[in-house]
Amino acid sequence: LERRLLTGDPAMAAPVVVDGDDPTGVADAPAHRAPPPPAPFIGRDAELRTLAAALVGPDHGRRVAVYGPPGVGKTALALAVADALPDRHPDGQIFLDLPGPAGPADVLGLLLRALGPAGARMPDGVPERSVMLRRLVAGRRILLILDGVTGEAQVRPALTARWAGVLLTSRP
Repeated sequence: LERRLLTGDPAMAAPVVVDGDDPTGVADAPAHRAPPPPAPFIGRDAELRTLAAALVGPDHGRRVAVYGPPGVGKTALALAVADALPDRHPDGQIFLDLPGPAGPADVLGLLLRALGPAGARMPDGVPERSVMLRRLVAGRRILLILDGVTGEAQVRPALTARWAGVLLTSRP
């Protein structure tokens, strides 16, 4: 497996299906999985159950935030929640470790690249990127995990899409 990964074996790449009628070339992007939580993940069973229950309630598009100082395990907890809920999000899970200075346009660009095949036309502005993101997510059950959120303005345009669930991590 290591050799195949390091040599770029084409069999290791996720398949990309592109709808020929879609002018943007991003209609049927593949499902994604968040990375697995670090092993061993222990001592957070109550928090794991609470977050999982909050994300799988009857409402579509629930949003949950995990907030705390650096190094307490927010990311590990978020990844453990995603790992526990793969069947609730059959169309995929998107995990983004946000770079500190990322603005709304950067976050939207990262999401669009995660959802669409390489070479798709990237809109220039935040409003256009938001529209494209909403179109790509519509009707799909995808869990969005945004790690390292620095403020509401950074992610607000990304949250206008109808995600099946959103899990944010942030620090003081």
